[in-house]
Amino acid sequence: MPTLVREIILKYRMRKVTEAEIDNGYLSKLSRPEDAVKALQDIADEGVERFVCLYLNSKNKVLVKQRIEDGTINMANPILREIFRYALACEAASIICCHNHPSGDPIPSNKDKTFTTTLVKAGDVLNIKVLDHVIIARDLETGEIKHFSFADHSLI
Repeated sequence: MPTLVREIILKYRMRKVTEAEIDNGYLSKLSRPEDAVKALQDIADEGVERFVCLYLNSKNKVLVKQRIEDGTINMANPILREIFRYALACEAASIICCHNHPSGDPIPSNKDKTFTTTLVKAGDVLNIKVLDHVIIARDLETGEIKHFSFADHSLI
């Protein structure tokens, strides 16, 4: 039996940006955690944890917004390989990861902290900078969207 080989062929071509891409923030520049929160606020009201990544070019402009994992009411278990698979596919220079806390409290758990440390180390190995990991939550009393940025707290 012959050995099978998977081959990835990348083809480059120029095209116009579509309306859907503009609506998803394609090529909008992110310069602070609040910009990421604005781009990802649609997951704040989800009833389960969702893990989403923004893949950025070298000018911190969004190339792709990708949902990585749908979890349960109190946890999501994203796989590092999946996070960086998309980064490599779109040739991202950096990423911003985000997940929501349906409880309304954006404070990270110990598991969130450990995962972020591992995420940053994996990015370093691949030479893909992890700019931030943001946790978004809608305060259930005030309705305000709150966030926790690992970068703002010098945890990245």
